[in-house]
Amino acid sequence: RENEREKRKMRTRKIEAARAAVPALAKALGDANADVREDAAWALGEIGPEAKDAVPALARALGDANADVREDAAIALGKIGPAARAAVQALMKARFGDEDAEVRCVAAIALGRIVPAAKAKTERDRKVP
Repeated sequence: RENEREKRKMRTRKIEAARAAVPALAKALGDANADVREDAAWALGEIGPEAKDAVPALARALGDANADVREDAAIALGKIGPAARAAVQALMKARFGDEDAEVRCVAAIALGRIVPAAKAKTERDRKVP
């Protein structure tokens, strides 16, 4: 029992640390260096739902000139899940309009994680030959 309490305390500290990093990571999505933007999007995805305050910045990142940044932004939004509902329009644009096939694919997956109806449509689309 004591070990479980310690684990919970450690998890709580990690979540608090992750939450504290979100504003800086969201700001980094606007950095001049594409590697910094890509790493920031990836890190926000690893934080998951606790990164919900970065949704507007991640939605903007879907329009980045760098495909890797757009891909990681879409993945991050999917990992944030339903709290990323404000990004649905940007994800739809990426799903159907991005020049990069991988970005289109991960945008579809992200939509499925954010909006259950979109998930059902994405699953139906996969079954079409």
